[in-house]
Amino acid sequence: MKKKLLAAALIGLAAIGITACGGNGGGDGDGALSTALDPIAEKGSKMTNEELLAEAKKESGKFIAYGNTSRIKDAVNNFVAKYGAELGLNADNAIGSKKSDTETFTLLGNEAESANNSEGASMTLIQDSATLDLYRKNSDILTNYHSNLFDSKLDANELVPLANQYINKLFMWNNVEGEVAPKFTNVWELLDAKYKNRIYFKAPEKEAVNKNFLMTLTSPSWVTKMEKAYKDYYGKDFQPTGELKNASYAWIKGFLQNADTTSFGGDTDIANGLSKPENSGKVGLFVLSKLRSSSVLSDNLTVGAWEQESITPFAGFMYGLYAQLATHGPRPYTAMLFTNYLMTEEGFKPWASSIGGYSANKDVPVHDGDKDLSFYKNTLVMEDGKWINEVQAELSPWIDGIK
Repeated sequence: MKKKLLAAALIGLAAIGITACGGNGGGDGDGALSTALDPIAEKGSKMTNEELLAEAKKESGKFIAYGNTSRIKDAVNNFVAKYGAELGLNADNAIGSKKSDTETFTLLGNEAESANNSEGASMTLIQDSATLDLYRKNSDILTNYHSNLFDSKLDANELVPLANQYINKLFMWNNVEGEVAPKFTNVWELLDAKYKNRIYFKAPEKEAVNKNFLMTLTSPSWVTKMEKAYKDYYGKDFQPTGELKNASYAWIKGFLQNADTTSFGGDTDIANGLSKPENSGKVGLFVLSKLRSSSVLSDNLTVGAWEQESITPFAGFMYGLYAQLATHGPRPYTAMLFTNYLMTEEGFKPWASSIGGYSANKDVPVHDGDKDLSFYKNTLVMEDGKWINEVQAELSPWIDGIK
């Protein structure tokens, strides 16, 4: 019952942006609570895949992995094709299950209370870095694991929590002849009257990563970049007024007031709609991987980040998917082996099958025709969960109130 109440409380805290009491400083060194699985994860971090496999063979129960992407199913199926015979896993007892982050946290909290958790999840991929940070600091349902086999292939700040991959949302516009395509090179231009209701963006109150992007923009380094871009575009320094305490606040308000957040329900619909000839000259900020859909007329869309003159100071934003062990799951060594598998080129295939998916492992190539991860890290707003949790209480309701 204690874990259930904590899970419910944390979801509420995340929604209103209030951080609960800090943890006791677990082995990860980022304020996370220590968990019962920490010693095993520490041991596993120094083991080879062969050694992990030997330990995984001793485990029983189902192997379940949660993830907020449907491709988790393909990843688990591929893992079973490789290791299933040795681990006694098959399509019936090894399952990749798509769940929202909220569903995942609730399920893991409930499973931790179970006297027999043989059918609970053993690992998960989490998208919302801010909520993940809260749970890691205030509950013991998640354990971080990263193998020293991959430590040198990731940036130091991607190890805790372990970044498995990234997804980007980019500015794109319809380039069909008949109306001059935007070709804007400064984000402040999107606040001009000519873009009123001509920018498609999923409402931030309905899409956590969209709101996280806007809140990350208010971090000190991005405020500096936004002020410079403001001066470049308007030829004068930004002057704070009232609620618009800095340039980022001003851009967020102006952008949302110009954006159309109601015509389309999600990024897939935005991609489909924006690519239609009748929407020539309109702009969208949505997931790049949606261009893989056969229903999207991708030739009608220009990706701003790929233009010779990119957009100042950002051409979109990027957020991570973080791999975590389920502390109370039945198969920790299988989960560590699977986590390692996801970090390889073979394990990343479900996401590498189209543009818009990027392994955190520098050695895993991107899809043909796409840019590599280092390009996007220098071009996009990278989600900052820790900063988001500092400002969420103030910014989340303010953003929701912008019309």
